[in-house]
Formats: sequence, structure tokens, C-alpha cells
Amino acid sequence: MQTLDRKLDFVDAFRALAAAKRNPDDIESGVKLVISLEGRSLERFFKRFIADPAGATIVRERLSLFAVLDDREALAKLSPGSLGRAYLEWTEAEEITAAGLTGAAESWFAEGELSEDRRFVMERYRDTHDLWHVLTGYGRDLVGELALLTFSLVQVRQAGLALPVVFGYLSHAFDPPRRRLLNDAWRRARRAVWLPVQDWEELVGFPLDQVREELRVGPPPVYEPIGSPYAPPVKAHD
Repeated sequence: MQTLDRKLDFVDAFRALAAAKRNPDDIESGVKLVISLEGRSLERFFKRFIADPAGATIVRERLSLFAVLDDREALAKLSPGSLGRAYLEWTEAEEITAAGLTGAAESWFAEGELSEDRRFVMERYRDTHDLWHVLTGYGRDLVGELALLTFSLVQVRQAGLALPVVFGYLSHAFDPPRRRLLNDAWRRARRAVWLPVQDWEELVGFPLDQVREELRVGPPPVYEPIGSPYAPPVKAHD
């Protein structure tokens, strides 16, 4: 049985971190950084996922979140203000698609390296990334991405995110508004229900404000985005 266990490689991690700091557009270095520090964290995440009744149902029925998020015509027919419509409008404004994430994370695990259930769970987790951007209100700017990584670290306990989150937090430690944003991301993630096992296929049709309330995510923050060379400027949410 192929598991999600990884050998810790701190040398590769710091090399990837240095490369990512030189060029934030270097997605490959970002992926290498996360992979090098995963250890057993993703295997523990997988076991928690399938131990949850909702997660077990998702795996058994092979619910395809990607198919829902990639069907832009169906998303456009959803009610204005719904999570799905908000996701569609956000991706259109950012000029990205659900398929874009599959390419960015292609090197995460090689073909045949994982059991079918593990690959399915990891691909579903990958596909939630941009949906969580919309849900939380964090943009694709540098501080918004860092806030979402902080949120994801708390929710998923993915060890590979710890180093970039710590370094990112330290880089903003003397900037009170950004420090508060990151602290709040941590608190929001702890307060929220466990998002990985939610029925996103159904939730996309519900009003975004209602979804935020029911999942205990809370309202989106207001913050000043930091521009990024790999993403267009984003407006603060209000």
C-alpha cells in the first residue's frame, strides 16, 4: 500500500525556500519546499479524512469537486451571491481556472506512487485551495496567500506549510496590521469546522454569507493587499 509518508529533507527545504524568496513566481520551488517537509503529516490527514463519516462517504462515492469547479457554465447559472457564483467571478477576475491547480501541483506525487484513495483525497484537498480563498476572503496577493497558508496549516496540520508560514510571519512581525491578519487567520481556522470533509458540491449553491456562518469561518477581513509578480492586484474585501 503506497502511503503519504515522506522523508524529511531540510537541505532541500532551505534550498527551495531560498529559490522561492528570490522568485515568488517559482511555483516548482514552492512545491519542493512543501514536499520536503511533509513527513507523516499528510498520512495522518488522510487517516483523519477517511475516519470521518462524511469523508468516508466522499471517498466511497468518489465525489468530484474538480468537475463542479471546472464547469463554468453551470457555476454561472447559480444564484448571485452564492459560493459557486462568487468562486466563478473571483477566478474570472484573477484569470485562473480550476485546471490551473492540477498543473501547479503535478509534481506533488508521481503517477502510481499513491493508493487510489490517497491520491483522490489529496487531489480533492488541492482542488479546495481557490475555493478556500473565496470562502475566507484572502486574496492571491503575497499576504493573502500567507494568510491562507496559515489557515490551511491549522486546519490540515500539513507540516510542509509550517516553515513558509513561520518565515512569512517573521517577515511581517513588525507590521501590526499584517501581523493581526495572520493571527486572525490562525484563530479563524481553529474556530471553523473541519473544512476538508465538507460537501462542497452542495455548498457551492448556497449563499456565501450563509456558508461562512454555518462553517464558522466568519466574515472576510479588510486588509491592504501586497502586490505579487504572479498575480494581478486584488481589492480588499469588505
